[in-house]
Amino acid sequence: MTHSEGNEVLKKYLTAIRKVIFKGFSDYPVNYGHVSFKHHPRSRATLIHDHIIDAAKETFSAFPEIHFIKGALRNLFDVEDKIVLQFKKLKRSLISSNYPTQLALAFQLQESITGLPGISPKLPRLTAGYVPSTDFTKIDGIYVTYAEGKKLKWFLDVTNEDDQVLPFQIPDTTTQNVPKKRTKPKKLDKPHADDAANG
Repeated sequence: MTHSEGNEVLKKYLTAIRKVIFKGFSDYPVNYGHVSFKHHPRSRATLIHDHIIDAAKETFSAFPEIHFIKGALRNLFDVEDKIVLQFKKLKRSLISSNYPTQLALAFQLQESITGLPGISPKLPRLTAGYVPSTDFTKIDGIYVTYAEGKKLKWFLDVTNEDDQVLPFQIPDTTTQNVPKKRTKPKKLDKPHADDAANG
């Protein structure tokens, strides 16, 4: 799937995706702030993920074209029978971490997989994810990404609602366009489309 194809399908849902991630992330300090010092980073990420999925189920109920895939081995959403969408915490490289099971590897490599009830095993899999600050007190960025294995092919930066979404293709041989740690949580310098095309 190309960046333009992904953006064309997802553009009307990007605001909802952003709100879902902010809601799930903000639920953590509200519900667990008094005991968060006891949580391992993995536990913290898992709790945030669970709240994001809960928020997604609620929010996406307003969109008949999006369905939670019941019976799948992970929490996945079918978007218009064109995309399988998952939610994940992202590394600063914008690649998600997964325990390398056979299913996880096939999923990441965009290979044909079974175990998605009623869903074509060849649908492209995209990740809606967040990059947390080092201390997990805020979100540094929200992105929708398309990767093949550990190779990021393209991403949509949907961090700021008032920003124009600028999708672009990342050359396979470089990661120079991957965003670095933000100095300001509300502002992200975005590369120009021409830069990406010429990179």
